[in-house]
Parts: sequence; structure tokens; C-alpha cells
Amino acid sequence: MTIQEAIDAIRQGKFVECTADEWNAGLRTGLQDQAGKWIDQGQDPYAILALEEVKRLDGKFEFMAMGGTPE
Repeated sequence: MTIQEAIDAIRQGKFVECTADEWNAGLRTGLQDQAGKWIDQGQDPYAILALEEVKRLDGKFEFMAMGGTPE
């Protein structure tokens, strides 16, 4: 998944679906940067969704790194 695809997913109210490699290769940083832009533009609901996805995916990939399997 690209950063733009992740942004589009957030705008559509969908979950970001990516691999750990994509997440660690810059998708996480890209979503955080976009959340900051949305806040600056007064689009707080999108920013909140993006930051919630960062939190969710951080947890998912940390769990997988410890040997867990995703649902």
C-alpha cells in the first residue's frame, strides 16, 4: 500500500491494510505527517482517524514481531 492509498482509505473511513514492511518503510511516518496537515487544515476528524490507525497498526505489528498471528 502506498501513502496515498492509505490517505484515501482514511478519507473513505476504511482501515489501512498493509504489510509490516510497508508500515516500517514509511507508511507510518506518512500517515503521521498527513494527520498534522489535516489538523492544520481544520480537518480534525480525518486526523483522529489517521492517528487511531497509527495506534492500531503499531499494536498489530508489535504483536506480530513478538510471535503472534493477526486475525
